[in-house]
Amino acid sequence: MKYIFLILFVIDLQAQSHSYFSIIPDLGAIDDKCYLNAVTHDSNYIYTLGSLLTAQDSNGRNKVWDNQIARFNYSGTLIETKLLNDSSLGLNRLYANNPLVKINDSIYFTTILIDNLNKRWSELEAVIIDFRNEIILKHKRIPQPYIGDFDFFHYCKAHFNKGKINLVFEIYINNSVNDGRYYMYEIDTSLNNFKIDSIGKFNQKLTFRWVSKNQKNEYELVGSARKIVNSQITSEMNLFYMKMDSTFKIIKRKDYLGNFNYGFVTADNFTILRNEDGTWVMSAYDWVITKEPDPNYGKPTTLKFSPEFDSLIWKRSMYEKPVDVKLMNSWIYYADKMKDGSGYITAGDQYDQRVGGRENYAVLYKVSENGDSLWTRKYIPLGWSQERTAGTGMSQVKVSDYNTIIMGGIAGDRDQNYAVRAWLLHLDSDGCLVPGCNTTINTKDVIDKKIKHS
Repeated sequence: MKYIFLILFVIDLQAQSHSYFSIIPDLGAIDDKCYLNAVTHDSNYIYTLGSLLTAQDSNGRNKVWDNQIARFNYSGTLIETKLLNDSSLGLNRLYANNPLVKINDSIYFTTILIDNLNKRWSELEAVIIDFRNEIILKHKRIPQPYIGDFDFFHYCKAHFNKGKINLVFEIYINNSVNDGRYYMYEIDTSLNNFKIDSIGKFNQKLTFRWVSKNQKNEYELVGSARKIVNSQITSEMNLFYMKMDSTFKIIKRKDYLGNFNYGFVTADNFTILRNEDGTWVMSAYDWVITKEPDPNYGKPTTLKFSPEFDSLIWKRSMYEKPVDVKLMNSWIYYADKMKDGSGYITAGDQYDQRVGGRENYAVLYKVSENGDSLWTRKYIPLGWSQERTAGTGMSQVKVSDYNTIIMGGIAGDRDQNYAVRAWLLHLDSDGCLVPGCNTTINTKDVIDKKIKHS
């Protein structure tokens, strides 16, 4: 498979002035140190949500980080930035690449972490943000089921339905995996009502990655399960579907089991999609358990299931032919579906250790509606060498109204003392900065061919 080292190219789309671009935007951070956690869009603009370094002392300590919305046009021009300052929030930070729950074209729900210096664990704040007007409309501390200082978090891709948002929270008392408890939260958009229900305990470590309600008011949940042996979480895992009634009685549970080991593995994997016909498409890891001291490793794989996991329709690995998978550590974070029905895209990053572990790329791959592997692309910031990037991560990827691809994340800069910098890309439907890259021969391939035949 050929990879294209990309250059900037400008074209018009939909009779509007749009460009494909890859930019490291100047968002006003000290030393350009900033994170890009989330991206969204409307028909006119691309919006990013992230955090940036705004203050530090002369020795580079006592750093202050603020959250920020930035607005770009589809040509990559930065239109406006605004800090989301609210003194009543206290010390806060964005929750990794937590999905934005869309309420309407401008308003979204999300959660942020609140650092309580008197507690070991962070607390969580529910936040409603108006992106067009760049303002926090409402925020409120998410109540915990009972008083205590314990790990309290969620990994759900949630949805706005009939004025409500559902999330499944996990709690581990005394950090014990044997005392994991799960709670269904129902939150209205006024943030005045938090309905909290226990959904029980399980003899596995369950991570719920999706929660929604069907027309019968039943809860549908998808996630991954891991075995617990001698009070330790193992690397044995599987994907599962669960359906509960309104009293949280399990109506159905279906686990995808076999002589394989599929799971989501990382906390920041939000790759589950649901089609209009009820089928599921998700990107997980085919996780390989090795013998010590070799580390476990995984290969990103996209899978399609029937509406209640009764059958696997297809699965497709990121690479058609695995090549040194163990030495090409790949991590995936987010997925979306193309507007033209041509398939599904998954974004992440990759460390290629075949060359000493210094080559680090952003990665995007596409699988068709029928499960065919279409392409895999690797990206580095424009003007950077392959060795300059370190700690790259594509937080989120979204398909725009124009069937183009918006991808945002970070690029660690070895040339700037490993400073983390925001990185935003706008690509055509083939993942290209240069339209036609699918058929373009890489210059490197031409050179290699000449050397081979010289």
